[in-house]
Amino acid sequence: MNITTVSSLLSTINNYQKSIFVFAGLLILSCQTLQAQNKVLDSLRIKAELKTTLNDSNKVILLNDIAYKFCFINLNQLHNYSKKALELSKRLNYINGIAGSYKNIGLYYMLKDANPLALDYFDKSYKLYKSVNNRAGAVRALNNSGYYYSVIKDYEEGIRYYRLAERQAKGIKEPNLKAIWVGNIGNNYEALGQLDSAYVYYQRMISLASTKDTDYLLGSAYANLASYQLKKGKYNQAIQIAEKVFALNQLDDNHPNQELSDINMILGKAHFKLGNYEKSRKFFEKSNEIAKNVEYSEIIIENYYNFYRLDSLEGDSKAALKNFLVYSQLRDSLTNANKNRRIAYYQIKFQSEKSEAENQRLRKEEEKNKAYISSQQTRVITLGVAVFFVLIAVFILSRVNHRMESKNKIIKQQNKKLEEANLVKNTLFSVIAHDLRTPFSHIIPLLEMIEKDQMDQSDFKELAPLIKVNFLDNLLLVDNLLLWAKSQLEGFKVNLQPFNTFKLGEELKQFFKESSSQKNITIENYIDENTGILADRETIKIVLRNLLSNAIKFTSEGGKIKMESRISDDTATISVTDTGVGINQKDVENLFTLINYTTLGTSNEKGTGMGLKICKDFIELNNGTIQVESVKDVGTTFSFTLPFIKEAENAALV
Repeated sequence: MNITTVSSLLSTINNYQKSIFVFAGLLILSCQTLQAQNKVLDSLRIKAELKTTLNDSNKVILLNDIAYKFCFINLNQLHNYSKKALELSKRLNYINGIAGSYKNIGLYYMLKDANPLALDYFDKSYKLYKSVNNRAGAVRALNNSGYYYSVIKDYEEGIRYYRLAERQAKGIKEPNLKAIWVGNIGNNYEALGQLDSAYVYYQRMISLASTKDTDYLLGSAYANLASYQLKKGKYNQAIQIAEKVFALNQLDDNHPNQELSDINMILGKAHFKLGNYEKSRKFFEKSNEIAKNVEYSEIIIENYYNFYRLDSLEGDSKAALKNFLVYSQLRDSLTNANKNRRIAYYQIKFQSEKSEAENQRLRKEEEKNKAYISSQQTRVITLGVAVFFVLIAVFILSRVNHRMESKNKIIKQQNKKLEEANLVKNTLFSVIAHDLRTPFSHIIPLLEMIEKDQMDQSDFKELAPLIKVNFLDNLLLVDNLLLWAKSQLEGFKVNLQPFNTFKLGEELKQFFKESSSQKNITIENYIDENTGILADRETIKIVLRNLLSNAIKFTSEGGKIKMESRISDDTATISVTDTGVGINQKDVENLFTLINYTTLGTSNEKGTGMGLKICKDFIELNNGTIQVESVKDVGTTFSFTLPFIKEAENAALV
């Protein structure tokens, strides 16, 4: 397993965040066979259909149907057609069309990094379907909400929504519809370790799926039951049931490939437990091959752990260690992705509850004010107070309102400061808890193998440089965190002094000599020797060091990095240009924020996603600006502009 392969697999983890798969079940009711059908989509046919003169509910149905077909093909198209359907539905006041459009938009947000906005759209869809007594539509909306919670691994909440769907569907004669959410409930019970409860629902799913000529649902039911038998230690029964799925697959080409990957995994585990290691490896390899084709990341990760166990039993310590390292890196990346989904959900939930509480408070305050005004008006009428007193009352109320607005403004400013402080604290804790801990978790299996004499000196020398680079990256991370955290505190001031940027470039070129040599990367310093700037040298050093570190990370072996300067009037522009992999334009807007945007380098180097946010903050503290230009697969240029100091006018440049 070389570094390039690991990087490719970690890229699959990133793709996983954009395409959500399921285990032994079809959780999205409206998209269950789209992966087999998407190849037959004809864009010309779709355009022809949309050119019809329809401008009624039939066109809404057509637009929503087309949107469905893009579920696992093109999320932007899913979103675009859903919005067109929503716009026309609102003009026609077509409630079923509005509800269907909301459900589609919810699917878009769910499939796009499990965005919590999906729950809001599913809830809107459910309420509208209920208002027109469309029970099947309401069931689908509830099922999708349950699926969202399954994705973020809140299985108990997922079960709650599936049971709501079950109660809503009473009287609906659609066995396939029932089979899907029944299987979903079983999946969640299995994930919670409640195997006996899961078994009851798996048996119900088999009974429901058998009533219709739908082999893909019956195959999913058998896959669920095989997984149950495996976890109960009934390995021969698990093998017999799993083989039924292969028989169904011969009859129905619409079986999801994820399911076939799961079944091969189950067979591999069962044969492993029975001591049939050769058969076990073959099934794991087949499972991994299918999983890679469909970017099924959770199974890819588990297969590398299975390879590690097989290699350990066969005494191949070198292969075992490499598979374990790949497993650890992929697992950490996926864990971080799942963690971010849950954090995003609970942050939005907290903000929603906070906003609702504030709205209730404001409504009560408004009611009190209305009561007060009404009382004053009654007194004015009762006492027959002249216009003069009315004007005085208006003036008093105006003053009160002005004071309330002033107090609210102060409170908002204080809340903003508290939120910013909490964001800094949460970001620091998140980075420290994960990124500073990860290298130590990776070194433990290495030390255990050395302790047990399972690794010779040549193997250790091969892995030592990779471990060293990880620790050097963490050293840079600690420097970044300490100085950036200090900059967020009130009272922090930069020490503006003139200094020579050419000398700083030479200093950092020497600092990165070893890491750049490992990738055979050339760093060239073309900064003019007389270029001086007025800034805080330590913060600018952190900026330039981060930019060079990123350039090395995302430049392939044999590439080049150059530092350059450009003088214009009273400003100096310093740039760092690499010949690396470049950045997608859609990701550029998140580079200088605290959004957890980070990818792995060309040699699997890791980052926290904070470096560029720190660079932006430090440049702005020094009265400058920072920009980025990038072309995918060509390279990237980061440049920052600061006040220029002429060498002749300041002989004290350092």
